[in-house]
Amino acid sequence: YVKIRKFYSTEYPLLRRALTDLNDQGANALVIDIRGNSGGILQSGLNSASLFLDDKVAFYSVDERTRIVTPYRTRPNNVLVDATMPVVLWVDSGTASAAELF
Repeated sequence: YVKIRKFYSTEYPLLRRALTDLNDQGANALVIDIRGNSGGILQSGLNSASLFLDDKVAFYSVDERTRIVTPYRTRPNNVLVDATMPVVLWVDSGTASAAELF
């Protein structure tokens, strides 16, 4: 079980450490709780998603004025969670912003 309260710059290294510890302990499933997480720094949420997705486009942003589409990718070679591991993500009405992108 991992609780993420906000996506600040300190969150990515803390999540990385928690996932490493869980892997070392032989965890065979993961529950991530982002209930009440109102977001934070977009890049922190994207970096955190990189622990689950290897070099994928996580989302696109479209500039309203210019209509330019910008892809946001996860970091390559950063995955810590095996794709076969069951993952449950707890969200609620207080989950917003960078937490929704995670």
